[in-house]
Amino acid sequence: IMQTGFHIIDGKYCNLGKDGKLKPIKVFVGVGHGGYDPGAVGYIVEKEYTLKTAKVVEEYLKEAGIEYILSRDADIDTTMESKLELCNNYDPDLIIDIHFNAAGGHGFEVYHSMYGGMSKTLAENINAEVSEIMYSNGCKTFIRDGKDRFTIIRETHAPAVLIEGGYVDDWSDAQFIKNNYAKLAKAYAEGVLKTICLMFNGN
Repeated sequence: IMQTGFHIIDGKYCNLGKDGKLKPIKVFVGVGHGGYDPGAVGYIVEKEYTLKTAKVVEEYLKEAGIEYILSRDADIDTTMESKLELCNNYDPDLIIDIHFNAAGGHGFEVYHSMYGGMSKTLAENINAEVSEIMYSNGCKTFIRDGKDRFTIIRETHAPAVLIEGGYVDDWSDAQFIKNNYAKLAKAYAEGVLKTICLMFNGN
């Protein structure tokens, strides 16, 4: 008899629930901005690099046997409402939302839920991986009016983080992102996989 919890079956990450049902482990990858909305613009354009980065994250998740969905896989218009609906309908186990920053700063940062929990663990695991390759401002919360400021963290039903992979208007960050977005993507994916093992295996 199989134990409940985490299993890799035919190269796919699965979870055997207490109800005896084997379910694929699923990740929602939010791809910031797109189409008419460029996001932050500096030495590079945010919407271009969120998509490039997400496409590499996708490769790592696929390779690891994780089911996933991207909020967009081309340069198309999206709204926060449509992203949220897509995410909640997909009912993922974990959520990452990929962004880049602007407005005068330097380095990486990742936002998690004000309630901590697995959202904070996910942020910490991603931050640990990214810190190996670029300067990080660490894990943060953004609270407004007593609530999480970011919709993707506040209005979804799974542990979520919003990732700011550096500043597009900081020359050194922009050069790093341009040359190393695939390394950032690998760090994000590694952080996700580490968190999945903790969530479903307890070690």
